Amino acid sequence: MTATGEGVTASAEENAELFWGIRGAGANFGIVTSLEYDLHPVGELYGGELIHPGFRDFEALRTMVDLAPDMPGEVRLMAAMVTAPHAPFVPPEAQGKPVCVLAAAHCGPVEEGERVLAPLREFGPPAVDTMREQSYVELQRSVDKMIPPGRMAYVKSDFLGRLDDRALEILAEHHAGVTSPYCQILLHQMGGAIARVPADATAFANRDAEWMLTVAAIWVDPTEAPEPHLTWARALWAAMRPWATGTYVNHLGDEGEQRVREAYGAAYPVSWRSKRPGTRTTCSGSTSTSRRRPGFEATDSEGRTITLQVACRTPSVRPWIDLRWPTSPTSRSPRGPRWASEPPHP
Repeated sequence: MTATGEGVTASAEENAELFWGIRGAGANFGIVTSLEYDLHPVGELYGGELIHPGFRDFEALRTMVDLAPDMPGEVRLMAAMVTAPHAPFVPPEAQGKPVCVLAAAHCGPVEEGERVLAPLREFGPPAVDTMREQSYVELQRSVDKMIPPGRMAYVKSDFLGRLDDRALEILAEHHAGVTSPYCQILLHQMGGAIARVPADATAFANRDAEWMLTVAAIWVDPTEAPEPHLTWARALWAAMRPWATGTYVNHLGDEGEQRVREAYGAAYPVSWRSKRPGTRTTCSGSTSTSRRRPGFEATDSEGRTITLQVACRTPSVRPWIDLRWPTSPTSRSPRGPRWASEPPHP
């Protein structure tokens, strides 16, 4: 349902440009009322967590990063630098201490998963090893109790390229300086099916990233001053910027236009399509477009000036944008868009 109240279907065959845009920039275009998608059967898999003491952060991360390129497509790896919970499965001497959790899952024959993940298990030995045959749902629920709802959280995130020793040292150093026992540093392996999709197939960018870093400052008391936690998260994020290749839009806060550009790459700010005068197209890209005022002029990628008129009848819905070629020449400002006449908000 678009902001004009029009019900449309978006697919590769129908409204293809809208379909392109919602796969990566979906919040800009209206409300999705139904979805059709393919499911892939996942039976029993082999996976779990390997928990290592925090003083071995660097070695554990180096082991995972070195093994990742040789893992088959059925395997995904991640690391979580956290504080061990006071839980029965954690040895008493590790509870409440910094730990590096190496997690893995192999979506395929269990015997094959056990074989390909053996090198990861050989490092250590870990204080806790939960690798076993289990269902996908079991694996997804395995850390639910460690992340209860209602806590305060501040997140910074980036996609990363190849990680050298210095990058891993920085992660380990900042893990030692967490401001709360609930803070998390997460490193997710990317690639796989994500990287096999052509870069221009959707509005989602950064498909060539090797890792995704998530820095989560988490604390319990809402009356506590947040500044120490925010400072810790921002400092680690800033220290890892030399390895950043972009960012993930779902992890963005109000971080400015440049960060939106990093999320969409070549798809920012709008992927203009060649259109006949007066035809409708969609804004395929930046979330910042939805914050612009209705009715302004902009310049497309070929240097032509166009007028964007925004219709938004529902305050909670971000606008559907009509792009129309001007009927007469207009001047262009080197400073960017010029505001045209603004109709009153409905």
